[in-house]
Amino acid sequence: MESVAEEIVWEILLKLPTRDAFRCRCVSRQWRGILTDPSFIDLHIHSAHIIAGFGGEALVVTEIRSLRTGLEMAVIDRSSGKPMCRVTGLASWYRPTHACNGFLLVAADMKDSPVYVCNPVTGEKQNILPPPESEDVYSRRYAMGFIPSTGQYKLFRLCFRHYGGWPETWVNYMEVYTFGEEGGGPWRRHQNMFPYSMVPRVQRLPPVLVDGKLYVLMEGMENRWVPKPDRMLVIDVASEAHVTYRLPEEFTGENTASVYAFELDGRLCVARRVAKKQLVHFLVMEPPRIKLQDHKKGRSLYGRWELRYTFNIDEFGGSDDGKLSSAWLDNDKMLRYRLGESLYIYDTTKDDEWKMKNKKVGDFSWWDYQIQLPVAPNDQRWNVYGGYRPSLLSPHHLVSRRNEDGQEFHHVFGRNDDGQEQFEHALAHALRWKQSANKRCSTCPPDSDNYRVSAAKRLRVSITQYLINLLAG
Repeated sequence: MESVAEEIVWEILLKLPTRDAFRCRCVSRQWRGILTDPSFIDLHIHSAHIIAGFGGEALVVTEIRSLRTGLEMAVIDRSSGKPMCRVTGLASWYRPTHACNGFLLVAADMKDSPVYVCNPVTGEKQNILPPPESEDVYSRRYAMGFIPSTGQYKLFRLCFRHYGGWPETWVNYMEVYTFGEEGGGPWRRHQNMFPYSMVPRVQRLPPVLVDGKLYVLMEGMENRWVPKPDRMLVIDVASEAHVTYRLPEEFTGENTASVYAFELDGRLCVARRVAKKQLVHFLVMEPPRIKLQDHKKGRSLYGRWELRYTFNIDEFGGSDDGKLSSAWLDNDKMLRYRLGESLYIYDTTKDDEWKMKNKKVGDFSWWDYQIQLPVAPNDQRWNVYGGYRPSLLSPHHLVSRRNEDGQEFHHVFGRNDDGQEQFEHALAHALRWKQSANKRCSTCPPDSDNYRVSAAKRLRVSITQYLINLLAG
């Protein structure tokens, strides 16, 4: 009977969402043992369809930093408006750089600084020591890749260096760390990668992982005096081969205010905001047709781009110069575009496939909702990282235990700041406005009390429904 009861518990827990399943570790020792069992975690990952490039959500991260206290980073759960976990104790030059499945990468553009792979659900983080680097490296960029066919993770480090003079003399390189017992570490260096630079404005843009390929915005050497991205570096995670594509010419001119890349329905999408015209274009790139392994290094190809949307963004008026912008498609199929403290929402489920394929320049789409976001305190900033899929997988299981030391997040607040807590709750409330989008046409979000459902209630409903189905069968 005990084995039958445990089997039923397994079936119940496998059907729970990741965050609710993690909370069940507090129910009993038996449940905690099940939820930390690697076999259960693997089954839960597959049952939740955690596959990079499809059905992800956006991870909301707020940051407060100072030289005295370092970085305080909160990962916000939009369903509750409260932090999933809070990171403290890192130096002020650390920042989140990339979300890959259930992990958030936190790194620093500093020599000899470890990289942290974090799981916001479990509150665990794993540090990876960087390899020795060349003396002339002036900037570093990190990304995490995933191979869907094998379930293997890799860590990529792009090092940018120059010898002075013109960019033609710049010799950058890539280093790769493979997670896991088999083939895990040390870092492997790929020499003479790409003669491109990395400016601070571009470095803040997170990489994009789509169908086993990493996409990274770059600045070409012809663009030396105008620091705007004009290249897309594509890295095949499995083979570690790469190819570079040029962005469309209109992306690189003076009329471009900002460029942001993200995943849209399994394809790379680039949002280009037009300066002084209050327009934003969304273009999707066809998957690379050539074999990356056969591509001649140093050449840039011209990819095939398809215009998907053109929107007007002048609803709230005023100048948009210097405002932060980002875009993401949430798992509710709502396309969201952030410009400063304004959030624009478009329901992609109403798209007509024929119209999308035959869209022409000048054809406009219209936002369904436009709302005002809360203003962040002076010492706080926030951003979203697409491609996140909650997972119970511990980052400690990714690396060899003999090489690294694992740590855990602080689940309690580093400080009790009412203003900070209020902002985080208001931000989560505004960003999760999807519940009301199909019911109300007002630009004002509804009362959150009508849509807040506790984790305990969701858990009771899930267990009750499962037992009813079990008895009925």
